Amino acid sequence: MAQATLIDRIATSLQRRGFAGTAQFAAVRARDRWDEWLEQRFDRRYGIDTCGNRRDMPAAFRGNSYEPVTPRMFRAMIRAARVPAGRFTFLDYGCGKGRAVFLAAELGFRRSIGIELNPALFEVARRNALAFRRARRGAGAIDIVLGDATVFRPPADEDAVLFFYNPFGEALMAKTVATIEAACREAPRRRVVAYRNPVHAAVFERSPCFRRLALNRSYALYSCR
Repeated sequence: MAQATLIDRIATSLQRRGFAGTAQFAAVRARDRWDEWLEQRFDRRYGIDTCGNRRDMPAAFRGNSYEPVTPRMFRAMIRAARVPAGRFTFLDYGCGKGRAVFLAAELGFRRSIGIELNPALFEVARRNALAFRRARRGAGAIDIVLGDATVFRPPADEDAVLFFYNPFGEALMAKTVATIEAACREAPRRRVVAYRNPVHAAVFERSPCFRRLALNRSYALYSCR
């Protein structure tokens, strides 16, 4: 029965998408399944809970729904940014349950900071941080901060990667960028923006403080001038 159902689905897809479309669809599904397995393995390895989307976010928190970056995509972005992780601090603006923070710590960033406004997600991220540090004692410092990411300034005396996974609408992103611009003017350091799902990349594109390193459908990278 299962085999017949699979054959039926393939036949239906061939009718709707053709051979090339069906092959592309199958490749995307296979990649998604692989990503899910990697996400679950990451959580199991460290005894943490970063999986699952949260679309029931209270309107008061003003941000977009929680969706964690996949390990595959995160590592690809950091490779493309070409930063020496051991000399950089990592900041996640709207960290949710903290997955990007822990992926950064795993990659060897000297310090990893997550900023989260939603108290429920903050508590999950805080518990995850405790579990992660127990499982990986050699990792750099991890800080989970309860607060408004739009007014959070990167450390004045540290080079940093500033990570976003489409956390806000355009107005809040513009406010966040203005805060970062002020920090860059007052304390010039090397700061690289890694922006997953860059819906509001135009905010960085029109900023006089940032130079584009990469821009595609999946992510954007910018460097402070």
